Order: sequence, then C-alpha cells, then structure tokens
Amino acid sequence: MAVNENIRLLIVDSHQQVRRELAAKLFRRLNPQVVGWADAKDAALRLLSETQAHVVLLDAQIVDSFAICQALVEQQPATKIVVLTSYADEQEKQKAYQSGASAYLLKTIPSEELLSCIEALYAQPTESPTAVRTGLAEAHRKESVAEHK
Repeated sequence: MAVNENIRLLIVDSHQQVRRELAAKLFRRLNPQVVGWADAKDAALRLLSETQAHVVLLDAQIVDSFAICQALVEQQPATKIVVLTSYADEQEKQKAYQSGASAYLLKTIPSEELLSCIEALYAQPTESPTAVRTGLAEAHRKESVAEHK
C-alpha cells in the first residue's frame, strides 16, 4: 500500500515503547512524516502548533485524553484525530467522538486497516472538519442504535 508520504503524523501516548512500536508499525508499510511524539497535553498542543500535523494518533488511556482531543481540535480544526485504545468501550467511544475524534480504533487493528484509515482521513476535505466529524459521530450513533435493536 502506498500511502502519501506527505502525511504528517503526531503520536500522543504516555508510553515511549508504545510510541516507538506504533511508529515502527507505520514505517513498515509507508513512509509518513512522524513529526513528533508527545506524552502529555501541553507537549501535544505545542507540537501540533509547530508541525501542523495532518493526523494525530492519540492514546485513549493517556491522562485527560478526551480533553487533549478537544483541545487539539480547537487549536487546529483541520487535523484529524484517531483515538487508539487497548480495549473496546462504548462509552469511551462516544466520548472520543464527542471530543472531536475522527476515528476510534483498537490498538490491535491490522496495519493495513490503520493505514487505510489514515489515508482516508488525510484525503477528506478540510473545508468543514466540524461537519465531517458531526457526520461521523451521527453515523456512529445510528450504528449503535441499530445494534441495540
């Protein structure tokens, strides 16, 4: 799979080893520009401002992850946030989308699927990221309602 090497990624995770493994997983399949790693809100916001990352991979278990997500979206609305989690949790998923996340994925997702998600988010128009996120959240809400019927 050839992913656009112009995609700038920011990885936000409290564990250095996880950040390294995630970057290695991505580099095996594509050549993105990993423009930074952060382990806390202030570092993530500073790096986003400095790098203008297109996509942020954000660990759901990092302290204040949803506040970080919301702050990133407010600071740079065109940036797409992918929340990565170790376990599926419906309430956490809802919080992620409400905080402005563009996607919510398990960390165990196959590399090809993660890369497809990154490419799809990068390709989305940036004129109205709020509308895109609202549409994703609404589609997810409808999917959740349908699952519970």
